[in-house]
Amino acid sequence: STLFSAFGIAFFCTILPFLAYTKGLSGVEAGKAAVLATAEPLVATILGYLLYGESLTLFKFIGMGLIFSAIVILNKKEKSVHGLAVQDE
Repeated sequence: STLFSAFGIAFFCTILPFLAYTKGLSGVEAGKAAVLATAEPLVATILGYLLYGESLTLFKFIGMGLIFSAIVILNKKEKSVHGLAVQDE
């Protein structure tokens, strides 16, 4: 019965969510999919705090800030001026 439980956990907690996640990303362009994948730990931390009462430490806040900063930096548009890439301010 333990083996049956292990297979149930593997299917419902790993395989099924992974299949749903990849199916959902299949309809999204690559750039947006990369941003969604980057935001995943940030969302997981917030949901863990809200739903399960996990503690938020200084290091978790720093990590969330770094992830959010990376998303902002990756989404800055670049302008081309005379063939040179110039970042939007």
